[in-house]
Amino acid sequence: MDPRARVRWLIAAVCFAALCAVPFVVMLATGGADDEVRAAARPRPSDVRDETPPDDEPEEPEERTRVVVGQVREPDGTPITGALIVVTGFPGVHTETGSDGRYRLVLVPLAARTLEVEAEGYLGARVELGRPRTDDEHADVELHRDELSGRVVDARGDPVAAVTVRCGEREVTSDRAGRFRFPGESEGCSASAKDRHLGETARLVLVRDRDNVLQFGTGGLIAGVVTDERGAPVTSFTVGVDRGPSRAGDRLVVEDAAGRFELASLAAGRYFIAAAAPGRPPVVTGALELAPGEKLYGVRIVLGTGAVLRGRVLDADGRRPIEGARIDVEGLGALAAHHPVSATSDASGGFSLDGVAPGSVSIRVSAPGYRSSVASFATRAAGEREVLLRALAPGEERVTEYTGVAAALRGTPAGVVVAGVFAGGPAEVAGVRPGDVVVSIDAEPAQDFTVADCVARLRGPVGSWVTLGVRRPAPSGSGSVELELSIRREKFVR
Repeated sequence: MDPRARVRWLIAAVCFAALCAVPFVVMLATGGADDEVRAAARPRPSDVRDETPPDDEPEEPEERTRVVVGQVREPDGTPITGALIVVTGFPGVHTETGSDGRYRLVLVPLAARTLEVEAEGYLGARVELGRPRTDDEHADVELHRDELSGRVVDARGDPVAAVTVRCGEREVTSDRAGRFRFPGESEGCSASAKDRHLGETARLVLVRDRDNVLQFGTGGLIAGVVTDERGAPVTSFTVGVDRGPSRAGDRLVVEDAAGRFELASLAAGRYFIAAAAPGRPPVVTGALELAPGEKLYGVRIVLGTGAVLRGRVLDADGRRPIEGARIDVEGLGALAAHHPVSATSDASGGFSLDGVAPGSVSIRVSAPGYRSSVASFATRAAGEREVLLRALAPGEERVTEYTGVAAALRGTPAGVVVAGVFAGGPAEVAGVRPGDVVVSIDAEPAQDFTVADCVARLRGPVGSWVTLGVRRPAPSGSGSVELELSIRREKFVR
């Protein structure tokens, strides 16, 4: 091949190769541009945004809660109003009790373990809740008063009521059980109790959570001997306080060859001592004045043999004898339970009471199907007495017929006092009032009378009169006045 042909062939080959290379170059150029476009359209990490609609945002899980209910009260069950209950560790969850002491806590987290409870005047308390659970829980709470307590007792350890207890500037009165209370803030103060009869106790520093006992010293003493009417000692008898400021109602059964007795630990004041023995009616001494801590010896009580009262119990309508009626002497005073004087009527309605007090006696007669009757008789009169009982009407409850002034009496350290008068009865009509102190009966001074003495003198035959002297507060409110009231005895039913 000549040189010129070779050159032309080479030029043609180069041109052909160039033509073949053009599409490949264009493809490469185009692909790179697309990649740049796609790269430009792809978001960078810093440009990423959450385009999820707000309603589709995922919610955080809520904390699970429960409800706690219950009541806050004192140990005796008294509800406490206005107590604050707070969930420990969750101060925002709290409530107060209502007038019935009840509360309701809502939204209490399951993680809560205790409640804290407080109320004014009470010691706070912490209450454990149960294990976490989803249902409601019941938790009652007892709060104790923030106070100091104690007791006032006499020399024997018996409670002393209605005495003044002073602690610093505070002053309270002991209750019927001898207990007293002061606010808790009084802890550490020096307390004592004072009584006009018993004196004053030693001082005691009050401490919380301790039985603070204020004790009076040894009281007074009354001692003596019981004899019969001949002066010989009565070796078996019962003795006790009929009236007085302390130990009223206490009885001492004595077995002593010399007839001696001794009543100890007595408060100061005026006493009437009663004694009785089987077959011998009770005897009550005159007034005995006892100073604080005084020892009074030499008291002599004479028990007589007593009188015999015989009678018959009859039906009021047909005067038929009533068998099995019970007859009891009333007004035996403090020793009636130890030495009752009683009898039961026989087939003829007859009865005999041995050992009744000379003078006058009041008896109660009762039988099934009849109204009971209380009557007064003179024991010195001879012959049998008749007691008439009226049959109960159909459907009538058991009642008692009395003959007297229709007043109730009771013994006090100040004397025998009118405890009450029956509406429309002779005493009320005559002007007798509850609280009147009996000072005389038929002009005889009643200073040393017992209740039994007064009852026996006020009872009597229907239509007879009795004059009752009484003392009562003056209308002006200062001092007292004494009145004599005439009362016509009547029969009344109670």
